[in-house]
Amino acid sequence: MTMWRDDESDEWRTNFLPPEGFLGIEEGEFRDPDYERTFNADEEAAWEATCAAAQLRKAGEAARHAFFGLPVTANDTAAEPALKPRNTAIR
Repeated sequence: MTMWRDDESDEWRTNFLPPEGFLGIEEGEFRDPDYERTFNADEEAAWEATCAAAQLRKAGEAARHAFFGLPVTANDTAAEPALKPRNTAIR
């Protein structure tokens, strides 16, 4: 189960089980290997909030390092790119 940005429609897609009463776009039937669907409004809002929080955490960590004169370590999350979904599904 994963999520991704559809290249053609520029919509968020997932292959998670749709919530009860889902009215969005679905391709295939759930449990089909190629099943996918759009996010519902709650899922999209939650993902946008997660992305916004990740950017704030990154900025806050960079500010903390600068204020205290801390070195940036190789595994420092503040030095990593902004949060991006990973498509780990085999498609």
